[in-house]
Amino acid sequence: MVNKPGGQDPLGTDPLGGKPKNVPNHGGDPLGRNPLVDKRDSIWQTPQSAPPAPMIMGAGAKSASPAPSTSQTTTFEEPPWIPFPEAVKKLDPTDENICQSMFPKAPEEEPHKIDEIFLLLEIRFGGEGYLIDLLLTQKIIRMTRITPTPRPNSTIMGAINLWGEIIPVTSFRSIFGFPKAAATKDTRIIIMTFSRGKIGIIADEVTEIARVPQSSLTHPHGKTRINPSYILGVCEAHGGYLPWVDIMKAVNEL
Repeated sequence: MVNKPGGQDPLGTDPLGGKPKNVPNHGGDPLGRNPLVDKRDSIWQTPQSAPPAPMIMGAGAKSASPAPSTSQTTTFEEPPWIPFPEAVKKLDPTDENICQSMFPKAPEEEPHKIDEIFLLLEIRFGGEGYLIDLLLTQKIIRMTRITPTPRPNSTIMGAINLWGEIIPVTSFRSIFGFPKAAATKDTRIIIMTFSRGKIGIIADEVTEIARVPQSSLTHPHGKTRINPSYILGVCEAHGGYLPWVDIMKAVNEL
């Protein structure tokens, strides 16, 4: 079918201008489409605001404030945020001072000092108390018969037969130059072990075993009846002071 000039097109278009004619407009669509039927092109559904008119500034004319926009403006609130300190923004990972100020290290605990405990044996001879190393002590026996031995060294008094073992015997009085004394019911023979072997040392009395902390030992002070080179330390006890005697050194020098 050929349309004649000025005739009507079945689609309702004007053959001279090509514009829609007698077509209902739904929703302001310039093409007259129904938004409920054809949604392929939805940009026409959003009304476009007209661009602002150009402003002409003359000489001496004051700048006019722009006209308020009639379109609705939607504002969005920013989500809550935590501001970082300025030092963090300028943090230099190579700067140790900043790193330590922002991330301080936990205080280091001081190393715990272990106070060593010495096991010492408290003895008495010459009317005074002394301490010797308990770890060197093997046995403590009562006074028994001592068999004299012909030795030029007067320090060794003789020997005893202890369960088939012959052990030389001396006394603390002889080692440290104290005068001799008769044996009593409290006299004991202390069997001690050294690098040279076993030896029995006579003490006037053996009182007790003492646990002495290293922190309680002090240097010898005042006059003592024993050479200070044989004293390892002094411990306060019984209202006085007990010297710790280096019996190993004394026996090795016999």
